[in-house]
Amino acid sequence: MSKYINHILSSFKTHPTIQLTTIIVLTGTYVLISTFFVAKSNIDGVLSSWGEKVRLNIYLTDSATDDDINKIKSKLSKLKKFSPAEYVSKEQAAKNFMASMAQSAPDLLNNSELGNPLPASLELSIKSSTSGAEHLKLLKIAAESIRAFSGVEEVSYGQGWVKNYSDLVSGFKNSSYAFLLLLILGSMLVVSNSIRSSVSQRLEEVEVLELVGATQSMIRTPYIIEGMVLGLITSILAIMGTYLLFLWQQSIIIKEFDLITFGGQFHFLNLMQILGVISLGVSMGAAGSYFSVSKINTGWAAAKRTNGANWQ
Repeated sequence: MSKYINHILSSFKTHPTIQLTTIIVLTGTYVLISTFFVAKSNIDGVLSSWGEKVRLNIYLTDSATDDDINKIKSKLSKLKKFSPAEYVSKEQAAKNFMASMAQSAPDLLNNSELGNPLPASLELSIKSSTSGAEHLKLLKIAAESIRAFSGVEEVSYGQGWVKNYSDLVSGFKNSSYAFLLLLILGSMLVVSNSIRSSVSQRLEEVEVLELVGATQSMIRTPYIIEGMVLGLITSILAIMGTYLLFLWQQSIIIKEFDLITFGGQFHFLNLMQILGVISLGVSMGAAGSYFSVSKINTGWAAAKRTNGANWQ
């Protein structure tokens, strides 16, 4: 272990500018990756909480009989992921409307000529235990299964809003995953270039090891560990930087927009996500290093020295 530590310290002493630049670039890259996971987690959470408030409204015809309503209720009771249906009579619908329009149009429904145009309805919502990704599918299936029943005039669940919600989530995921892949590949290339520079500083040392018959693991392992350490350090720094950025943005939402309750819904990465980012950093460090040292112990260093060529 001591020889690996000495190897890493030697790299920092030999070319500190390159190592420092590598750390800064990698840290910035992993900050973006961590921010992606924070954003995705919170957007999913916020949109899912909105989705949980979407209610399936089944508007009944004026001619709907008690038998029609009971059949509809029986069908709804079989929808396991929905809460029990709530019956809203025409009179209750009018009262609810009057309560919501008390200031805007207090006499609207008191007009004897207008009467009560509001239909009776059955309302139900998706249980909170259901994941946000299932909402649109469940609402569509339930609406289609109920729409053909006798006594049903219309089934509504805010189709336009729900579709926009689904498109927003889908678009965010597709574009973000492509961007995330580019960041991961970029981080691997940054590590690869750093290790490439480290190897070039030890060309004579590598040549001697090749000539004396050192095994591949003896020559390559220190460089791979160096890349892993770079990934470990920068991913931890990125987690810390992302957390500070998260706190700053959360304070802006709470103070500037006065959304204390909404701001409280935001959360940082959980333990598994943090370990995932760190594991990603270590893995990309190892992969980038391996690509840079894959030619070592194949007579490569001696050939470079003999031909007077530079590390390409």
